[in-house]
Amino acid sequence: MNYRLSVPAVISMLLLGFGASDSYAATIYKCTELWYPQAKVGQRIFELQPERTADCQKVKKDLKSRQFGEVDGMGYFITRSEETSYDCPRVASGVGFPNFRCLIPKVLQRDVLHETRKYYLLTGHGADLRPLGDSGYATDGRTVFLFTRAIDGADPATFQLFDTKDGDGSPEWAQDSNHIYYEENSIPDMTPGELTFAGPFVVNGKKVFQFDSIDGVKLRQDVRPSLKLLAAGSTYYGSLVSDGQRIYLNGKSLDGLHAADFQMLTPACPVPGHPELQCLPSIPVTGSTPRFHLARVGNDVLHFLSHDKVVRIVDVPDFSFFQPVASDRVLGISEQRLFFINNYTYSPEGVSFRGQIRGPIAGALIDDTGFVTSFPWVEMPLCYDRWEPPQWPESGKFSDHGRLRHLADTDLPKGFTVGLENARYRYLFTSRDKRSPHDTIIDLRNGHGVRMDCK
Repeated sequence: MNYRLSVPAVISMLLLGFGASDSYAATIYKCTELWYPQAKVGQRIFELQPERTADCQKVKKDLKSRQFGEVDGMGYFITRSEETSYDCPRVASGVGFPNFRCLIPKVLQRDVLHETRKYYLLTGHGADLRPLGDSGYATDGRTVFLFTRAIDGADPATFQLFDTKDGDGSPEWAQDSNHIYYEENSIPDMTPGELTFAGPFVVNGKKVFQFDSIDGVKLRQDVRPSLKLLAAGSTYYGSLVSDGQRIYLNGKSLDGLHAADFQMLTPACPVPGHPELQCLPSIPVTGSTPRFHLARVGNDVLHFLSHDKVVRIVDVPDFSFFQPVASDRVLGISEQRLFFINNYTYSPEGVSFRGQIRGPIAGALIDDTGFVTSFPWVEMPLCYDRWEPPQWPESGKFSDHGRLRHLADTDLPKGFTVGLENARYRYLFTSRDKRSPHDTIIDLRNGHGVRMDCK
């Protein structure tokens, strides 16, 4: 007797036969090593082709640093990388095309972890190879190298690095007795000696130059040499530099701004006028640079949102900014307005509040009448269908219920850490940091209470 099964039926049998499983796919390890010849003058790393490729072997190597090492007496620039290919990809690889490998039980799936080791030959004098600081420069005493490339004409005996911590992108700058080098290129308009870095600018003598990895180094005769780094650049924010007269964002002069009127702002905590507002003493940084760049110009504040976007917040003479505890929000405040400055879609007009800002309560801030900010997202079942007003009062919408006041700790029922109350409702929370299914609203007219999960 012949049976014909549809594809869905076969899939169902496979799934039922193996059963649901929390097992993980098996991981197969593969390793490939590639050996590259010595680069020719001017030849970049991506232009090199391996002269030998093989499965990884146990190689006896003397690592001089994370990137440079000696193998069999030869000096190499060494890299290592890993990449995982999944039998069932974590992200869909096509639109409308199901990946049938994902229907196979995990115990039968095979992921591949592929390690790649690359060895770029630099010198036949591996024992003499030594890195120069924590950079991409190295020397064997005869030649100076930047990663895989030999620097033509560089003098190893006098070659030294510059401290470039104030320069954009941790650039590679060095000098010997004859030249100054940006990466592997000598800069003919520069004289060996002191260099001062400020964002995309570098000062040599009384000359100012601008540099980047695409356009290289160019003379900026319009910039004065009395440079001051106001805010370092990062992945998301451009550097701000003053030359004593003008302000530069990523090397571009900002029209209408004068250095004498420009003042960088730092976070405020405690926040003036709001003693019950709990905040962090400093805002966490990204890498080594601040996450937010704000500056005062007269009664206005400039918020530098990205590398080239600037928003002006008008008429905020007492503006300050802060980060509430247990929150990833960063907020600005001036008089009776609150600004969400880490929101790329925010309005520079801000939102109004009444009285003083307090909290956070369950992760949100309140004023005298209600909540000014939203609660952080929490995955839990919520109840929305048993109340005519919103479950939690928004600032200004229920002012007829009176001032929102804190409950004394002695008035809190067991299991709650904080409570609020106006003339109509009592709001009880189990946590100051986030919402909980046990948070409860009580109608003071009849004592009836409802939890967030409607139980």
